[in-house]
Amino acid sequence: MKRNKAIGYVRSAVYDPTGEVIKRMTEEVIDYCKSNKLDLDRIFMDNGASGNNFNRLGWSEMKDYLQIERGKLRHLVVPDLSRIARNFCLFREEIKYLKENFGLKIKPINYRQMSLAPESLKKSRALNVEKGNRMR
Repeated sequence: MKRNKAIGYVRSAVYDPTGEVIKRMTEEVIDYCKSNKLDLDRIFMDNGASGNNFNRLGWSEMKDYLQIERGKLRHLVVPDLSRIARNFCLFREEIKYLKENFGLKIKPINYRQMSLAPESLKKSRALNVEKGNRMR
């Protein structure tokens, strides 16, 4: 078993007919793995899939692959955490599942979209309340 064996996952919420967005994210994952000496096994992708749930073909294929390769993969590389999910509760549950069942470590390349953090959620709610806006 290799300690540095990885898989990647990329997702675009808006369907990209040219595939340029997916291609750019895929290249980021490949470059990250090379730079960090991770043995990239496969990259799973969803083009035009919402991050508000996990009803995604690429995500489902990834989980099926993890079942087959159980214990052989150590890292899940993503461009940023929002590519996994936009809903914090679902995100937290899914990450816990991946860690507990497959021993995966999540490796985000960028931290530019950290709105998933509970502190950010509390802060955004506080700001909206101060401004008189209601959270929906």
